[in-house]
Amino acid sequence: MINKHETPMPSASQNKLILAHIEFNTELLPGWRTRKEQRKKEDYRNLRKAISIFQQHLPGMCIENPESTRFSEVWPSIDKALQTALGNTSNYRRAYNFISYAIENGNESGLWQLDVPTPWNTIRRIKPTRNNAWHKRSTVMLEAEKHWRAELNPTADTEELFILFLTCSLLYSGLTRMHLWPALARSIMQNKPLQGSAPTLFLSLKTEPNENYPSNFYCPAQDQGEDQPTCLINHFLDPTSLAVLSQLLRTKPDEWRPNHIDDSSLFINHYRAKVASQLDIKISRTLFRDGAAAVTENQTDVNLPQILVEYITGRKLSASLPLCYWKRLYTKKNYGCSTENIRLIKSSSKANKRPIKRLKSKPSTIVNKLKKILHKDRARHESRSAIIDALQQLITPDLDISENLLCCWLYDHLDHKKNAISTAERYLTAIGDEWIAEAYLEPLDTFDGEDFYTLYMSILNRRQSDKNREFKAERLIDMHNFAVLELGFTPLPFSLNTENKKTITHVSAAIVDEPLFLELLVVVKRLYDTNTREALLLQTFLIMAYRTGLRPGELAKLRLKDIEPSPEGFLYPRNNRFGQNKTPAALRKVPLFPLLAEHEVDTVSKYINERRLEKKSLSELVFCTTENSFEMINTSSIAGLVSSVLYDLSGGLEYRLYHLRHSALSRMQLILHRDLVELPPVLQALIPYSDEQVDDILTLIVGRSRKRDRYSALAAMAGHSSPAMTLSTYLHFTDCLVGLHLQANQRPFDDHLGKALFGLNPHRIALLKKNKAMHPQATYAYSAKKLLRYTNKLKEQPSTGEAPEYLIPRQNSHYIISTAILTKIQDGQSYDELATFYQCDEQRIAAWHQTAIALRELKTVKGKSRLFPLARRHQILPAAPNNSHEKQDIEAGLLAIRSLRKNPLEFYEFKWLLKYALLNSTSSRAGIKFTEPKAFQRFMPIASQLYPWHRWKLLLQMPPEQTVSDWSYSPHMKIETFPLKRVAQHPNGLARLFLRHAEEDKYMEKGLSQFSSQALNVLLHRLAIIFFTPNQIQAWQNSDNNESTHEDGEDCDLN
Repeated sequence: MINKHETPMPSASQNKLILAHIEFNTELLPGWRTRKEQRKKEDYRNLRKAISIFQQHLPGMCIENPESTRFSEVWPSIDKALQTALGNTSNYRRAYNFISYAIENGNESGLWQLDVPTPWNTIRRIKPTRNNAWHKRSTVMLEAEKHWRAELNPTADTEELFILFLTCSLLYSGLTRMHLWPALARSIMQNKPLQGSAPTLFLSLKTEPNENYPSNFYCPAQDQGEDQPTCLINHFLDPTSLAVLSQLLRTKPDEWRPNHIDDSSLFINHYRAKVASQLDIKISRTLFRDGAAAVTENQTDVNLPQILVEYITGRKLSASLPLCYWKRLYTKKNYGCSTENIRLIKSSSKANKRPIKRLKSKPSTIVNKLKKILHKDRARHESRSAIIDALQQLITPDLDISENLLCCWLYDHLDHKKNAISTAERYLTAIGDEWIAEAYLEPLDTFDGEDFYTLYMSILNRRQSDKNREFKAERLIDMHNFAVLELGFTPLPFSLNTENKKTITHVSAAIVDEPLFLELLVVVKRLYDTNTREALLLQTFLIMAYRTGLRPGELAKLRLKDIEPSPEGFLYPRNNRFGQNKTPAALRKVPLFPLLAEHEVDTVSKYINERRLEKKSLSELVFCTTENSFEMINTSSIAGLVSSVLYDLSGGLEYRLYHLRHSALSRMQLILHRDLVELPPVLQALIPYSDEQVDDILTLIVGRSRKRDRYSALAAMAGHSSPAMTLSTYLHFTDCLVGLHLQANQRPFDDHLGKALFGLNPHRIALLKKNKAMHPQATYAYSAKKLLRYTNKLKEQPSTGEAPEYLIPRQNSHYIISTAILTKIQDGQSYDELATFYQCDEQRIAAWHQTAIALRELKTVKGKSRLFPLARRHQILPAAPNNSHEKQDIEAGLLAIRSLRKNPLEFYEFKWLLKYALLNSTSSRAGIKFTEPKAFQRFMPIASQLYPWHRWKLLLQMPPEQTVSDWSYSPHMKIETFPLKRVAQHPNGLARLFLRHAEEDKYMEKGLSQFSSQALNVLLHRLAIIFFTPNQIQAWQNSDNNESTHEDGEDCDLN
């Protein structure tokens, strides 16, 4: 039970409480040896002191034949005395652990049988990369490399050149991970092994993933099987290795194969011995790793950051960008993508068929019904018992066996096991869709155990993470056990869990380039062409995800109070009612506006400002549904849209919503190295900032003159506790940056080495001497030219240079701003204060205020206020609806009015409708009054464009000689007729028009005769404020209510 890091002191007796005498070295030793001896002496003195205290309390236990009867009684006193005497915490814990070890050893030896005091567990820090052992290995390898270069001779033998290439890759390219050597050999056996173009030439190495090196790409399987996870690593070549590879490929016969290429273990052992023989060093894995890394970083003018040194030694991992995505960065080719709506995305004709199994289409709606019941709607506070009752009512004899099992299982978890509603929803999300897709209409009552096992494995053996698979397996086992007890199903013959399986993680590595992201926003604009509000919301969400790197869930739960009202617009992801942060490290601040491209600032700021105008509370969500500012948007729908659209646009590449976060953090990685190396154009194109913006971003994220802390600052921006997580999962240009740093090698070489190592001819050597460039960096372009026929060259497509036109054109929304400003005026704020805050003209504010007052002064025939009740006689705005359905109606009406404005004639008719509705309705009685069929016939063509016919209801009183056909305009409108009592007063009939509430039936069940929506009155009242002037409103009071007069209002924006 001793801490495995603690070393017990030697004892001459079987009783470890009797210490042996130790002779310490008294010779003159080097500094580190002297300090080590001093620490040992100090530890021994403290231990002797602790045993002395123990012996004072229990002398009978510190002899050869001990007696331990009083140990349990006296031990608390001994422990307290140790704390007082030793003082220092580390000394106390070390002595305490030694006594624990001695007691446990005595139990095992039979000296006593005592309860062992619980030892302290000391968490040791990870050993640093640079220590004394590193120094020794570095010294050995540097000396060996120096002698090797001096004795190197030219060769034309393929095998010797291959060994030379492995040696140079080890020493100068950072390929110290020897398990990649077989993949390197298989790569150069191809006809065109090199990828990319200078200065980013690389070899794509394909190897099997394991627990240390996760997969980052799924290779399409043969014979329509499951796609195979693969680990793809890009090896970017330094100038020396590139020169040797040029000699190797030009002399290699087509039939040449390295020794033991089919057996990786034999291959590594064989060539490791060959390389060690060339360098004249012993075969040591740590020497090859640490010593070679020291040689790599000690080349002239190579300034390799510490984290990249740890990457090439394997202490830090980083997922490489697969070759198909590298090709995408070069070509930038976008395919077509046609869309109907967010649920229907048509595949591009030029793209390959998507290699993902689709779920079988089954005519079952049970999962959607269950999701609707279990989903927590923050606008409706339904009790737990109401949800359980709704779920119980769903269980009917008409259900299929698979549907009945799913419903009963979830009901059991809620009603009997008392699980939370969110737990049942999580279980349904995990297996509901796939279970119904596989089991619906299947004769489950005839299945045996193997049939069920096959059915479950068809669900589990799909592309997914091990964590998700295990969770689904546990849920399926739980549901099947429930079915065994309740429905008499046969038990499973085998376990669904993968026992003793080593977990191999998968890192989904992909980068969304700038042209692809712009095209994504174009599709979003086209998708929501008739709803600019939703289009702007989605575009802003995607832009913030692509630029800031926040998780989709963090953006979805972001509140208005979490955005700092400053030029930087810092975002603060916090724990709130809408969700918790993923980890404690996610509590951070991230700048928003400095990270946006120049053409994105206006759009994002306009959206955020409009949300601030609309808000009633700073606790409202930034991205919310139209009808409820406290209801989160569905990020799953956004994820499906992004995945499908990017798949089509890229011609068949797999993308996810999370890849926007990968892109943002990988872009920041390039910015961190921009002042250290010269980035090639293909990488520079991923940074849409000027030099001044890059400097500002570096200062905000990292600070000034803090190069050592750059990756730690980037990890903090990503919400990670250490750079290791950020590097291993989100940063996909690490291998490329290592290659760029190593290309700066300017270590001089002589004529002999130029011929033996670089394969240069006398003319090239003379040319390099003339230019005073006898160093590896100057040979890179020459070697790359020699290797053109062995390169799958990727030619970068130039940028069009056209200004982006993908963003929704925005103007200040007068509808939103006027409502916000008049609300503040009601609270007593002044014009100049509001003009400054909302950046609006004071004259316009005054005009809106006077128009609102003129509307309030409209009177009925009896002299009472027409639009305001007595309780609101001092207000200037209609009461805002609290019902979510009425809010939806207002948004739908605004959307229809925007379409009407495109047609001047229809918009003129709408303004007549607005005037008529306000002058023929009162606050004391619902509905719009009509006394002429002609006015009704003119009113309804425009009204039916605002809301469909079935939403309208007409209460009609007719004289005896009149028929319904004189009033009826559509068979879909509900009409109720009554006899007219005052025929002389209304010879043409009397009608009252209502906009039916979306949940009218629900209120009718409560005994109400009718229940109409106030959305139309609120919408028209607010629009009248911005469409008409105060003089026009005052003129209405004296005009004929039904008279058609041409009145031009202001040109206002409704967006």
